Amino acid sequence: MKSIRILLAIDSIGALITGILILCLSSFMAPLYEWSYDHVLFVAAGHLTYGTYSGILAMGYFRKSWLPSIPVTVLIIANAVWAGQCFTNLWLLREDSSWLGLSHLAMEGVYLFVLAYLEARIIIPELNPSSASE
Repeated sequence: MKSIRILLAIDSIGALITGILILCLSSFMAPLYEWSYDHVLFVAAGHLTYGTYSGILAMGYFRKSWLPSIPVTVLIIANAVWAGQCFTNLWLLREDSSWLGLSHLAMEGVYLFVLAYLEARIIIPELNPSSASE
């Protein structure tokens, strides 16, 4: 149960902090990463939207120590989809982006795949204890 709290907190707080930092530093990051300003804003908006969604789930869990399985599944899928988006952009921007921008995409993609994996391995079995023992 404590590991669920930690994962959800890391998920939400990490996305919100990253989104706020990217938004605040967007005019600096766009030329540094050699990304369009719109792309930087898209990344910031994605982080803020996702962080808000996972934060709502985290707050619900902190209050009730229970999570509905469908929103958690959506959370895990969103992590995997955003990681896929990172790797897709890594490929698409490989010739136009700086090594810092490409490194950012690669590290974020790996982080999100690991987070999705951990959430699937730790949270889902807690939601369905009968299926974990089979």
